[in-house]
Amino acid sequence: MPPNLLARSLALVFALSAVGCGAARQIAHDDTGGAILLQGQRAEAMKEARQIMVEHCRGPYQIVEELEQSEDRWRIRYRCGATRANPD
Repeated sequence: MPPNLLARSLALVFALSAVGCGAARQIAHDDTGGAILLQGQRAEAMKEARQIMVEHCRGPYQIVEELEQSEDRWRIRYRCGATRANPD
């Protein structure tokens, strides 16, 4: 395969693999909550993160912090338990 064709083929494979890809990975946790790293497509990664949080907390959780670390990378910190209402 000619070098230009190989380079184009590889670029196409990488571009197609990036479409619709998002991942979540637990990076810290204890009895009260934890932190999750999101990479790639944020919406897809958040779906996976929600599953991780529900499983870890055995139910309700509250996201307490969201930090964008780069263009396609975020850090979510969460606490287990029901969301507290404002005492108004």
